[in-house]
Amino acid sequence: MFSVSEEEEDRPHTSLVCQSYTREGSVEFRDGKARSDIVVQDHFRVDDVRVSGITMKHPRVGVLQVNLRGVSLGPRGLDSLHEKSVTLVNRKGKHGQNYLFTGFSDQASSPFPDAKDAAPYTGLWTPAQPLRMMTRGPGVKAANGGSSGVWSLLAEDRLGLPEEDVEGAEITSWTLQLCYNKVEETLRQEAQEEAFAHFDADNDGHLSMDEYQAALDELKRLNLPEEDLIDMFGELD
Repeated sequence: MFSVSEEEEDRPHTSLVCQSYTREGSVEFRDGKARSDIVVQDHFRVDDVRVSGITMKHPRVGVLQVNLRGVSLGPRGLDSLHEKSVTLVNRKGKHGQNYLFTGFSDQASSPFPDAKDAAPYTGLWTPAQPLRMMTRGPGVKAANGGSSGVWSLLAEDRLGLPEEDVEGAEITSWTLQLCYNKVEETLRQEAQEEAFAHFDADNDGHLSMDEYQAALDELKRLNLPEEDLIDMFGELD
């Protein structure tokens, strides 16, 4: 099951709107690996990334490396050339069992605990690698500073426990939170609408091949990448 919610929060000198995308449904470990995907179809530039609500059953979490990965999603499917990942936790927790509402944020105050008796690691922890790495880039697609794409929670046994020792291990649920600057995103959308109206010469609501090419020529004149055009108007079939 997949759900989306939105909330707004105020920070000094900025106002962030945070979209939460929750994936519920068991994904079992196979050959020491489990991957749970969330498909984000919204298009906006991301200023903050958080992961929360991880509920995972595993008999020894200290062998796991857990990553968050973003892959851009285009008209023809996944774009493997635009992929980025960060490590949330790498073999921490020793012989502790399970995650229960475990989360990661660059704003958290404490690293993930390595003690077994801290299980099931409920709380918000700083990631092994900064989540802000996922916000780098000028676009609106995942792995290029944006939201649109397939976001995956990946857990991998780095020690290689026998299959019989991890029977029943699974990711049950998790939430991806993507936040954007409300003022900047409003300005970006207004600029996109203005640009579209400028190149849609016949005002029919879509760009013809000639209109699209004219927009592309203008981007080249400004020394901007074609991806900026795709982010704004999509890609012609």
